[in-house]
Amino acid sequence: MIYKTYENLSHDIRNHLPSLQAHKFDLIVGVPRSGMIPAYMIALYLNISCVDLPTFLNNGSIANGKTRKSSRTVALAQNAKRVLLVDDSIMSGREMRFAKEKVDAVYAGTVTTLAIYSSLKNRSDIDLFLEYVPKPRTFEWNLFHRSSIEHACISLDALFCRPNESRVDSARILSGELEPAFIPSYRIGHLLAEFPISLRHDVETMLERYGIDHGQIHWLPDAMNTADEIVAWKARTYGEIGAKFAIEFNDRTAAEMATLTGKPVLAIGNSEIFRGPFLRGLSHQAPNWWAGLKHRSQFFPSPIKVCLRFLFRQFKRLNL
Repeated sequence: MIYKTYENLSHDIRNHLPSLQAHKFDLIVGVPRSGMIPAYMIALYLNISCVDLPTFLNNGSIANGKTRKSSRTVALAQNAKRVLLVDDSIMSGREMRFAKEKVDAVYAGTVTTLAIYSSLKNRSDIDLFLEYVPKPRTFEWNLFHRSSIEHACISLDALFCRPNESRVDSARILSGELEPAFIPSYRIGHLLAEFPISLRHDVETMLERYGIDHGQIHWLPDAMNTADEIVAWKARTYGEIGAKFAIEFNDRTAAEMATLTGKPVLAIGNSEIFRGPFLRGLSHQAPNWWAGLKHRSQFFPSPIKVCLRFLFRQFKRLNL
């Protein structure tokens, strides 16, 4: 799994600033919501105005701060002659196609479409993309707000982590003193709780109070107290349940879990992803190239799709 952070996003945009400067755009238009982050980054780097898609479609007025003068200004959104339409990523191309159709219906100027990350190396359904990032992938800004979280194994303390803290105090979680930093928008597939099952009622009451939807909760076995024992339990559980990726708070725990399972583990505390030995990971998940081929197959002619579906089924039976 490839993981892109806010820092990666900024770095990848900066790497392509010369080519973006050459287009001399008058206005950046972001596709809500994820497209607004890179849209504003690009606009600030190029020192031009930025609006969201609804504002552009309504020909809204352009507002600028008093402390910074834009290099190219327009009073109304559709007065711009050259517009850059931005989204964070593109897979099937459907979202960008819909956005472009809406723009073309009300605007006669030049529109260039851009996605920061593309799931394909070559494509004709967008004008520009900055980086090729194949599946499986996830981004820091929507990590807990995509359906992929339904296939994840998440440690409970990862939802309550705080910057610059080496551990999460479990007692503060149950008492309500520590509020969650992340509340997923989708049901969590598997939750690792560093609590004995005797505290099941307290934990489930706390999760319900915060609106954290979850699937199976895996409880810490009795008489398991040392850090090494807990890490081994987490890795063993993660390796057995079929989750596609895991999210941990502590980078040391994440690294050891990845080594023991060969599967990706994200340390949410410092936004670092760890990957274990490739051969060990084959027993738990399909290689990235196979997942990428499955995604590309949606663009193939029907006879090829039929053949690939058959191969996918055979591959799954092998339990690779």
